[in-house]
Amino acid sequence: MQMTKLIFYILFKFSKLTNLSHFLYKFYIIISKPLSFLSKILKAKKNKILENSNLSESYFRKIYPEFDEYINDFRTIFNSNTLFSFTLDKEQNLIKELINKEFKDFKESLIIKANDILKNKFLILGKKVNFNKSIDWFYSFYENFDWPLIQINQLKKIINKKEKDAKYTLRLNYHEELVILGLAYYLTNNEIYALKFEKLILDWIEKNPPNLGINWIDLLEISHRVVNWIFSLLLFGKSLSLNNNSLKKIAKSLYHQVYYIKLHSNPYSYNHTIGEYFAIFLFSKIFNKFNSINNWYSQSLTVLNKQIKKQIQEDGVHIEQSTHYHRLVLEIFILLLIIEPKIRSSNNLKLIKKMLIFLKYVIKPDGTIPQIGDSDNSHFLPEILLNGKKWLNYTILNLGAAFFEDSEFKIVENNSESFIIVLLLGSSKFLKFKMLKKANLQEKIKYFDQSGYLICKNELSKTANYLFFDMGNFGPYPSSHDHSDISNLIYSFNGNPILIDSGTYKYNESQKSRNLFRSGKAHNIIVVNNYNQAKIIDKWTWINIPNIKRKISYHKDIIKASICHKGYKNFVSEREIETTKDFCDLKIIDKIYPIKTPRLNWKVTSYLHFPPNVKLEILNNNIMINSTIFLSVKCENSILKLIKTSFLTSPYYGILKKSLLIEFVIINNFNNIEPIKIIYHFHKSEINRLE
Repeated sequence: MQMTKLIFYILFKFSKLTNLSHFLYKFYIIISKPLSFLSKILKAKKNKILENSNLSESYFRKIYPEFDEYINDFRTIFNSNTLFSFTLDKEQNLIKELINKEFKDFKESLIIKANDILKNKFLILGKKVNFNKSIDWFYSFYENFDWPLIQINQLKKIINKKEKDAKYTLRLNYHEELVILGLAYYLTNNEIYALKFEKLILDWIEKNPPNLGINWIDLLEISHRVVNWIFSLLLFGKSLSLNNNSLKKIAKSLYHQVYYIKLHSNPYSYNHTIGEYFAIFLFSKIFNKFNSINNWYSQSLTVLNKQIKKQIQEDGVHIEQSTHYHRLVLEIFILLLIIEPKIRSSNNLKLIKKMLIFLKYVIKPDGTIPQIGDSDNSHFLPEILLNGKKWLNYTILNLGAAFFEDSEFKIVENNSESFIIVLLLGSSKFLKFKMLKKANLQEKIKYFDQSGYLICKNELSKTANYLFFDMGNFGPYPSSHDHSDISNLIYSFNGNPILIDSGTYKYNESQKSRNLFRSGKAHNIIVVNNYNQAKIIDKWTWINIPNIKRKISYHKDIIKASICHKGYKNFVSEREIETTKDFCDLKIIDKIYPIKTPRLNWKVTSYLHFPPNVKLEILNNNIMINSTIFLSVKCENSILKLIKTSFLTSPYYGILKKSLLIEFVIINNFNNIEPIKIIYHFHKSEINRLE
């Protein structure tokens, strides 16, 4: 066990040295096989007890001696907790009055969604799903089959063999719909929503015994469900429709799920660690009067406290270098700050504020964030409270502004974005939030020096000019959520997207699909001979990650930034950008240097991805974009060929749209050791340049 901790500590501490990390990991696998075998036997035994405890209360007492007290006090404990303001008796009437006064549109929209759920109508990953009678919790409705109710290990073999993506089924089983029903009940006191909640949750419990089936396959997905169950139960706390027998079944299943997470959780798996231990923490915070659960509370709080320091870099960016997982982890940390005073050390507060600052700058003019690295569009704050895809990033910032009482994070686009403040923080915090001034953009150019992200934004508005330059390295080993996107650029002009990222699409549909969206071709970078900047081992592991050098300089009203790496064998790749203070004028210079004269011809391709609805007019190597931006391109030491084609973009997990792709292709034999140099120049349109 000590050896295991030591190896994982080394992997975490020196994870940027990915080749060393990969070697250490293989070494660990070899030496830990005997320990792993024993561990598997112990876990298998505990899993069997867990399965039996679902059928027998005597078995339940084996894993939880305080079973009877826990079951009997379950309703009382939920009704007496003070995690969030909406649970406080003195706040409830004030909150409801504020909602009726300030958030009528939100309330009406919420009731429509809740009434759809009464009819078994769901919205899962952007797809409308309608179940006629009962809910099929195992249905993969994007692929039209049911996952079998079998052991987890057998299921994993099916997933790997058939390359099926379980994400859609798992997202249905997050049970965000239960939170919608809970909010509808909270605001109306209509027991019809409580009755539907009871019917759905008991049906799920009956059909999903512990350790069997797809809905027990992923600890992070279980953690999402646990958090949504707890939010729902807090909202339904005083419902008379929930009888003691129903609550007893819910209490058992909730304990089973948290116990299962605790049994299998890994303190070294980055955002998964945060999510899993947060679910354990949230449950144990509520039930910490019981000795065994109080131990979970202490342990999970210790782990989360350490992870804040380990996973937030000094510039405030999450260590995995993914904008989506940065936002996901930030949601959890804000919930932690609200719930747990013990987490509010000065250093933790400082780091979480820095996370908010990064989110503020990284948001594009249309309210979204660029898809740097992987994204699965998941949330730990119930999605209904985030006011939809369009405004969710502003909602998180506004919640941060209210908690810290800091106007730097107040970015209000419409009133419903502050609904979450009323519910979680209460009427007083909401009124203070309203008094805060709206945030200003203190710096138009913001460089996050540890992550290597440069963000240029001339104002906080829907019509801003925006530039994101990825000068970052891959995240720590195994770089699970990274893409081959060093030097990637995201660009918007007058609020309109010009250069976009292709996104993630799906994690598990196929290795080919997964690799395509992680590849260099899927990003706005230059690629040599179709290589990636690092080597893909599997769907979640990269090795041979290149070292990078980066530089930033300011010259009056001009900013220059450059990044250099040797990710392509026998070549040095360098990209430099130069832009003016309003970011209307953008020059990009790509250079490819051969380290030694290659024997064969090499293909160099520069990729630029444009949104599906953009209008491109092309003459030679010049492009007019939406009749507003002109892009001129020239090449030194070689002949450049422009190819207009299409690609795929995934703006949301599992969703595909056709996008436009421009390829600038060079075939070069590098007879002499001279660099290829491509210069791209974006600037305001001059119509006569195309004539």
